[in-house]
Amino acid sequence: MEHYGVVPDLLVGSKGVAAGYYPAGFVIAREGVFQSFKKGPGRFAHGFTYQGNPITGAVCLKVLNIIKEEGLVQHVDELGAYLITRLEEMKQRHRIIGDCRGKGLMTGIEFVQDRATREPFPEGVNLNKRLVDEAFSRGLILYPGSSGGMIHGKGGNALMVAPPFIITKEQLDDLLSILDETITTVAKQVTG
Repeated sequence: MEHYGVVPDLLVGSKGVAAGYYPAGFVIAREGVFQSFKKGPGRFAHGFTYQGNPITGAVCLKVLNIIKEEGLVQHVDELGAYLITRLEEMKQRHRIIGDCRGKGLMTGIEFVQDRATREPFPEGVNLNKRLVDEAFSRGLILYPGSSGGMIHGKGGNALMVAPPFIITKEQLDDLLSILDETITTVAKQVTG
């Protein structure tokens, strides 16, 4: 939200705030929203058995401190820009890449049969499965998009490339090398 200048009334989050080490979720309210609860019953009566757990608070605080102390936001910004640049370079080499997009290290690649028309590969080609399986055989785990419903409610193929915040540039280069080899191999299979 900070990238786009958004200031929400309510911010809801989970997962990453505890880095996956402990189940956690949160809701942060702007002062005006908080005051409406305070002026009403004085409490938000929608709690659960485990809310306010001090262990959860300690884990979340430690994760946030590590993110700050180790400069992970800046690290992600820098490597994210590098990742998008390298994906765009791959797009120039692989005609089945229709688009690359993302922010930071959360990126996606859209695959198309025809870049000019954005026509997807037929479902029977199983492009996502081929890409995911080929990458996995080379030691890279990719997150596939749905095989249907991504382009005007019908068809389409995409992969998410979302390495961890702590990835090094050298590791990212390895990831990109495997991804490039994967796309080369699968493109030959589906385009002849």
